[in-house]
Amino acid sequence: KMQCRDDEIFRRISLRAQQIIQDLDPQGLAILAWAFATIGRQDDDLLAAIAEESRKKLESFGCQNISNLLWANATLGVRSDALHGDLLRESLRRLDEFTTQELAIVNWALTKVAFTVGDDWKTAFRARVMRLKEYAPSELSMIAWALATRGDYDPDLMAYVARRSMELMRNFTGQNLATIIWAIATVSYKDDPCIDEFLRMALGAIINRANEFQPLNIALISWGLAKLSFKADAAFEALCESAISQIDNFAPQNLVQVLWACGTCGHRQDSFLKAAARVAKRSISDFSSQHQSNFLWACARLGFKEDIELLRVVGDACVRKMHEGTPQHLSNIAWAASQLGSQHFQSCLRAVVQETSRRISEFDPPSVMMLSDSLFEANYGRGSEEPLLGVLRSHVMRMGSELYRIFTDGLPRRRGLAAPSEITEYQRRLRGIGLTTFGYEHTQSLFDELRL
Repeated sequence: KMQCRDDEIFRRISLRAQQIIQDLDPQGLAILAWAFATIGRQDDDLLAAIAEESRKKLESFGCQNISNLLWANATLGVRSDALHGDLLRESLRRLDEFTTQELAIVNWALTKVAFTVGDDWKTAFRARVMRLKEYAPSELSMIAWALATRGDYDPDLMAYVARRSMELMRNFTGQNLATIIWAIATVSYKDDPCIDEFLRMALGAIINRANEFQPLNIALISWGLAKLSFKADAAFEALCESAISQIDNFAPQNLVQVLWACGTCGHRQDSFLKAAARVAKRSISDFSSQHQSNFLWACARLGFKEDIELLRVVGDACVRKMHEGTPQHLSNIAWAASQLGSQHFQSCLRAVVQETSRRISEFDPPSVMMLSDSLFEANYGRGSEEPLLGVLRSHVMRMGSELYRIFTDGLPRRRGLAAPSEITEYQRRLRGIGLTTFGYEHTQSLFDELRL
């Protein structure tokens, strides 16, 4: 509680606690684990001893002891299936005795360590949550976070969280607000009156209090609003202004999240873009391949191409981490280069083609086609021999040949004459190619072959 972090003191406490572990009551076991977690001290031997002894004394545990012990393990990232299974069963048996805080912590902690809770817990927890009325903002954000992290789509429960949140909006911190908006967006709750009303109310809080938000809060809120396609120009303006004032404190991931959100919503604020560019040029070596890809994509979406030094710095950094990129990242980089000016990205585009040729089997058809289109728009390889580009083109042409066969020999007879099996096979072959478009460069040659 006093934030003492003296290694020697805690080493001795750990050794002594393990010697007398059988003499500790449930509260002592839970508080001991809580203390080590609070200062972030990992002690696997001590936690294992606490887990073993706790299982023997579980019937004597109070609800607060259970929630404290689970919180401590989750905070330290420790999962003990035997202990967690026993604590889950005990929590389920005594669910009606838990306070809102204990209830939220238990569910959050089990989710944090990815412990499978099962349908019985989800059903009972949901019912208990919706019977209670008095929640703190942190408890509501924990409930929403757990729901989204597990990927559970429960409109009624999320709507209930939204209603309770609106009652407490004045007391919400930036973290509370960011967590709930992130959760709503992660599981894509849309077109629900309660959710829409919550978001509209949240906009007022964002606009008025954005200058209080930390970088992570700004990133999650902007990402969530963009993911939900929620029109929020004034909120984005406030978030970007707040971001500028603390731009040097942004981690690469958070900076890119804000930029991605602006690109997705089409919100261009030059002062923010210039500040983000300054940070990116200085810290580009800390960007992952995904960060680089999303950064360039957002710049292209917003038409931010005035800073030539930025484009070249990011393009060169992409070359160095090209091997880390997924097919989607490589396609995004090529598309962004075609929009921002391919003359700034020649070495980057060569690296994209080289990496694609090496890993062509990893690319799904839409990624191949997007990449092919982007290289075509960038005029890459036009009028010159590019052997590696031939690998990509031959892959595309094989898909084109299959389309040709489908639209000729594989075309079913007209409706009424075709057997169901003909139509089924035709549809199967089209789905097998996996394309929605065939691409700019090769469409005309396909049309020529089909005499269209």
